[in-house]
Amino acid sequence: MNDDKAKLLPWDDIVLFDKSKLYEVSDELYEYALDEANHDQLFTSALESLKKSDPENATFEKAERLVKLMKMFAKMALELKK
Repeated sequence: MNDDKAKLLPWDDIVLFDKSKLYEVSDELYEYALDEANHDQLFTSALESLKKSDPENATFEKAERLVKLMKMFAKMALELKK
């Protein structure tokens, strides 16, 4: 990998993440987020959250991306908690 590309990664943002929050959420809730049967509920919740935090830019596309991010986070969290 090119060293210049490695320097472009958001290292500061990763370090700022409060790892204690990872353990505040139950495994059951992370598993709920990963279950495809719950996708519609996750999407609705994500869209509602976006409407509260950034109403002018709350789109279906952003909500879908947020759901995907949550699923990635849930998977990572469960692996780290093992």
